[in-house]
Amino acid sequence: MLSGINYMVKRVAEVISNFKLNFIGRLFPNYIIRNCNKILERNDTNLAYEILIKTYKYHKNNYKFNRLLSKVALLQNDWNNAIQYLKCTIKINPSSDAYFNLAVCYQKTDNFNAYKKCIEHLIKTYPEDKDRILDLAQEMVDVRQWESAISVYKQLYEELKEMSMEHLINMSMLYQIIGDYNQADKTFNYTMAKFQSEINADKLGYRKMILFDNGESRIEFYKKLKYVNQVVVTFDSINMVWENDPFSYKFISKKDVDIIAIRKRYKKTYQQDLSQESFVQATETVSDKYADKVAYGFSLGAYNALYYASLINCRILSLSPRLSIHPKYGRKNVIPKYDFKDNISLPYDEKATPLIVYDSKNAVDNTYIQNEVIKQYPNAILIDIKYGSHGMAPHLLRMGQLKEFVESTLDNKIPRYNRKLRVNSNIYYRRLSAECLKHKKYNWALNLVNKSLELLSTDIYAINLKVDILFKRNEYDETLKFIKKIIYEDPKKLRYRILLIRTYIKLNRIEESCKELTKSINDFGNKKSLQNLKKKLI
Repeated sequence: MLSGINYMVKRVAEVISNFKLNFIGRLFPNYIIRNCNKILERNDTNLAYEILIKTYKYHKNNYKFNRLLSKVALLQNDWNNAIQYLKCTIKINPSSDAYFNLAVCYQKTDNFNAYKKCIEHLIKTYPEDKDRILDLAQEMVDVRQWESAISVYKQLYEELKEMSMEHLINMSMLYQIIGDYNQADKTFNYTMAKFQSEINADKLGYRKMILFDNGESRIEFYKKLKYVNQVVVTFDSINMVWENDPFSYKFISKKDVDIIAIRKRYKKTYQQDLSQESFVQATETVSDKYADKVAYGFSLGAYNALYYASLINCRILSLSPRLSIHPKYGRKNVIPKYDFKDNISLPYDEKATPLIVYDSKNAVDNTYIQNEVIKQYPNAILIDIKYGSHGMAPHLLRMGQLKEFVESTLDNKIPRYNRKLRVNSNIYYRRLSAECLKHKKYNWALNLVNKSLELLSTDIYAINLKVDILFKRNEYDETLKFIKKIIYEDPKKLRYRILLIRTYIKLNRIEESCKELTKSINDFGNKKSLQNLKKKLI
């Protein structure tokens, strides 16, 4: 036997199908409301909405009917019809809930003039609901309707004559974003003075606001909780994602600067979704407030610093600029895998003096610098660090000079490379070893790669290089011994196992390679890299 609620749902459905709803709906509105509420309890929003809409024509001025219809329309994200029903409820019996929901509907339909009027009424009529009103302001910030958010804050402040530290900081940032620098400073300075003890105790030291977000690229604005007159525009490198800190954030956030961070959602993406026009629109006004603007990036981020930041008059520190998918200057094995949407050339600027740090021994980087960067920035300042490789940022970091390079740039000075410190970098020895290998100086190559591994034993490039050197010396047993040693020291690294399997294949020791492949699949799962090796062995 059907339960009461199941029977009711079945009966309502039968009524609709038998065209009796008009009769019941006209004469028994409370019956419709009561049973639609029961249907909603069973999460059948579509059926409840269908019934209510079909009977609405008989009860357009019924408060309960409009209130329930607005509730269901909101659940259905039917913003335009929800506005109609909410207006009816407000006309009959106004409430703060109805106005709040109406404001949300106006925001969702981009009717920001009506939204502002709704907020004005809320503030004047229901000031006790200030926290909910401030939540609406935050929603305006989230959808980047800066002026609408300012309007809410401003009206609420005028009505209540008070505002929290967080909301005042928000206001100052919003004023800066729209270009009202005088009001931005006035609000910010007032906040710093009024909440000095809270500011001093603040562990974060910054507040963040998202200037741009298209789902793939994001531009974040970090405002330091003290007066500063310099901004650093940072660009994520290839393996960075926006769920983590921006490029160089831990270091730069300790400086007396604000930060504009250009982020990527995923690794191994090349920011082709971010146009120069969108970048300028999101960053130009907010950055023009500062006396000095500095852009900073490494590899992909270094290329992006040149491609984007030069358009907003930044000084630039570009470490090993490269766009691997560039059809003219990229890497042949990467170019076909991605769509290239950037302009083929960097913006031309004969006055700009970007600081380009690179290794002329790196063929890809050197070609790009000589044939593109210098052509587009004829007054670029070049610092050629031989044997620093494309990994210029980690090379300088391991030398202990990266901090000095960034600080010198912030101070508008040209950093000086200390060659004596390169002995602290595993990259220097690795690159020098690779050069010796290329010139068949196998003993020198082996000594140098061993020095590199002494400094960083987990450097996969140095590990691969040592295997190549040992092979050239025909020391096959020593090669296997070396690989097995690093596997023993770090058994959870799949890439070491893959190196062993490839070495067995190279030595034509198929049985051992198959055995190691089976063991690796058991230990690490059916990874794509292992499947590719399996195909080679079949």
